[in-house]
Amino acid sequence: MTQATKHNSVRGSKLVRFLSEYEMSNVEVSHKNFAERLGLLVDLSDSVTLSESLRAIPKMVDKAPEDVSEAQCDDLVQEFLKQRSVVLKSILKSFDSNAVFIQFKLPIPKADTSIEEAINFDQYQRFYLLHQSELDFKTEKLRSLVRKVISEHSLNLAQLAE
Repeated sequence: MTQATKHNSVRGSKLVRFLSEYEMSNVEVSHKNFAERLGLLVDLSDSVTLSESLRAIPKMVDKAPEDVSEAQCDDLVQEFLKQRSVVLKSILKSFDSNAVFIQFKLPIPKADTSIEEAINFDQYQRFYLLHQSELDFKTEKLRSLVRKVISEHSLNLAQLAE
């Protein structure tokens, strides 16, 4: 009877209730890997994300979708077009054998290069992977900017951005 009364008096978060159940049970609790198991219950990365989201709510002004500034939309479009142009110019320039001051250049075998070295896939794969990583970096930078701009307009857009 005291067990049931004690059990009903425990209120609080899921973690508090869970730890209280350990206290009330007759099962021997293993302390092996306790910190790791506790960390799995708390999930610190989600807690940080939630905390940051909750901190941003008071700063947001819940505006109607039509209140979204057309100038800001135009700025985003212009930034997208600018980044797209930079990437395309960089890619095109990397295929130009006469170009100077470029980050990545298409590997072109010299006349005295052996056939085995000339057809070595690794050098071409590295060239394309470098372009891909540059494209990924610029895309993520643009995504981050779009998320920042739209999250300032409404809670729904902030949730979408998240």
